[in-house]
Formats: sequence, structure tokens, C-alpha cells
Amino acid sequence: MTASLITAYAAAAYINKFVLVSRLWRRGRRAVYAAALLGVMVLLTGAALTIIRSSYFRTLGPDPNPNGVYKHFGIDFLGMAIHVLAAAGVVWAWRRATRARD
Repeated sequence: MTASLITAYAAAAYINKFVLVSRLWRRGRRAVYAAALLGVMVLLTGAALTIIRSSYFRTLGPDPNPNGVYKHFGIDFLGMAIHVLAAAGVVWAWRRATRARD
């Protein structure tokens, strides 16, 4: 179950770095980039949450909190946003450090 979140977070970071930044951000299409990144993050968070919740449903039964899905989606989406931002920060710092050596 945790593997689905790890996979979703990593996929979002890689899609951001290798697809969205190169195709949208660098071409100056900032609004389209932001919308695409938001869409990717929502879809991947939803997929990971679906895997987790269906697994819990099979093992523990239905969630007693009817709004639990919204709370967990928000928590997992925030986690994804933090991880994507951290990955972008690492890439930025690495590029800055390697440029300074040249």
C-alpha cells in the first residue's frame, strides 16, 4: 500500500522533470505547465488512494468515516506536492552546483 504512494510520488517527480518542464516550462507556457502538473498530481494521488482504500476495504471493511476519502486525498496530495517540490529543489541545486564548477 505504501508502495503505491511511493510510486505515485516518484512518477509525479519524473513526469514533472522529464516531460512537463521540458515541454511547457522552458517554452514559457507557465499556466499550461501549472495546470498539467496539477492534473498529473491529482490523477496519481487518486490512483494511489484508490489502491490503498480498496486494500483497506478488503481487509478491514468500509471506512466508518464517510468523509475519510477527502481527508486522505488531501493529506496524500499535500505529500505529493512536497515531494515534487523537493525533487525540483534537488535538481535545481545540482545544476547550480555543477555550473559553479565549470
